[in-house]
Amino acid sequence: MKFNDWILNQLNQKDWSQADLARASGLTRGAVSKYLTDRIPDEDALRKIAKAFKLPPEDVFRAAGVLPPAGDDPWAETMKHKISHLTGTRREMAERLLNTLIDEQDRETRTSPKITPSKP
Repeated sequence: MKFNDWILNQLNQKDWSQADLARASGLTRGAVSKYLTDRIPDEDALRKIAKAFKLPPEDVFRAAGVLPPAGDDPWAETMKHKISHLTGTRREMAERLLNTLIDEQDRETRTSPKITPSKP
């Protein structure tokens, strides 16, 4: 869903006009109009929109494509949380390790023999 469609959906849910969003967010009506014609707001404007809609800023950032979609993989979310605690060289080491594992997996996938069904 495009961000402008997302905003329209939010406006419809609240039964708001563009002017209502402008008033609630502190943005100009012109700015709101631009966001409804496929222009992505800057971070400050996204935060104002989140506050106006009473939504977490992350939800609005995801809708705008500034953040990736929320993950549905609990393991990946746990690993993400753990990695967020790393700093400096440990973070770099984690990145190198992950890149190495991905490269190895890619090589294994490319070199694994393809099995063709035998004909009777």
